[in-house]
Amino acid sequence: MLEAAQAIDLSNNNLSGIIPKTLAGCRNLFSLDLLGNKLSGSIPAEALVQMSMLTLTNLSRNDLNGQILEKLAELKHLSTLDLSKNQLEGIIPCSFGNLLSLKHLKLSFNHLEGRVPESGLCKKTSAHLNGSLKSIIRDPLVDQSRYERINVCVSIASALEDLHSGFDFPIV
Repeated sequence: MLEAAQAIDLSNNNLSGIIPKTLAGCRNLFSLDLLGNKLSGSIPAEALVQMSMLTLTNLSRNDLNGQILEKLAELKHLSTLDLSKNQLEGIIPCSFGNLLSLKHLKLSFNHLEGRVPESGLCKKTSAHLNGSLKSIIRDPLVDQSRYERINVCVSIASALEDLHSGFDFPIV
C-alpha cells in the first residue's frame, strides 16, 4: 500500500520477526534502511527485487540468517548493500560482480565464504591487464584518465583501511 514511498527508514528500533514480503509493493523505493533491529529469518530477495529502483539497502545489525541469494544481483541501481553483522552463511554470490552501480558492499561479521566479486573498473581493467595493479595505475597504454587512476588508488587505500578495521568492503 506504500507504492509512492521513496524511502523507508526504520533503523535502530526494536522490530522483530521476519522482513515482510509485502514490501514488494513499494515499487518506487530508493532507500530501505532496517539496520539495528532484531529482524530474523532469511533476506526476502523475491520481494526486494520487485523494488527495482533501490539504490541503498541496509539490513545490518539484525539476526538475519540463511544464504545471500543470487537474485539480489537483479537490483541494477544498487549502490550500497549492507548486510553486515547478521548470521548469514554460504558463499558470496558471484553475480554481485554484475552490479556495476555497486560502490559499497558490507558483508563483515557473518559466516560467509568466497571472494568479493569484482565490478566496474576493476573488472574491465583486470580483463585487459591480467589483474596487475601496477599496470592499472601506471601503464600509459591503458585507456584511463588521470581521474580514473586516482579513483582506483583511493578505492584501494579505502579497502585496505576497511580490511584492517573489518567493517566495509567497497567495490571499485
